[in-house]
Amino acid sequence: MKNIFFFGFALALWGACQSTPAVPATTTGSGTATTAFDSTAEKTAVTAAVRGFFDWYSKFMQTPDFQSDKYYFVDYETPHPELKPAVLDAYLQAFVKGGFAGQAFVRRQKAFYQKAAVLWQKEEQGDIPSGMDADPFFCAQDDVAEYYLKAPVQVRFTGPDQATATLDLTDPTMGTKLNVFVQKENGKWLYVGTECDLGVE
Repeated sequence: MKNIFFFGFALALWGACQSTPAVPATTTGSGTATTAFDSTAEKTAVTAAVRGFFDWYSKFMQTPDFQSDKYYFVDYETPHPELKPAVLDAYLQAFVKGGFAGQAFVRRQKAFYQKAAVLWQKEEQGDIPSGMDADPFFCAQDDVAEYYLKAPVQVRFTGPDQATATLDLTDPTMGTKLNVFVQKENGKWLYVGTECDLGVE
């Protein structure tokens, strides 16, 4: 009787397995199975996000709004440079509306300028405020998008929704490598920030 029960149970289990479509899986360090990560497709999407951001930003820099007081978020009329939070918010939201940056970008930039504003309280007007002597996205003083758009990109995933894209700029013109942080928000890879030492972090 026990043998009949066991055989029936095994047969039912085999049938269930046959009727369930196989899902490719990988195993994490904890032994938990997860859906397979298509790294080739994701790397392509990350690279497109990075190139898309720098292309958009280069064009954004040429707009009248960018070069006007609308987005000028540092007050130079006070004894020390001061941050204008409402203007900074409007500036950062322009990036979000551009479609290549998201909320992780906004949080990172706000944190950066809030730290910089503390340093500004000890700095005199007329000097370049801390964190403002280079573009924080290009990590350069000029628009160098033309190099960033054609540089080879290596992608390293630091989590299922986070990646670091390294731009190989080791040609004679730039002579360096640049790390760019990218994060997936609502299923889309978006620019978060550039690894750039501006004396604030």
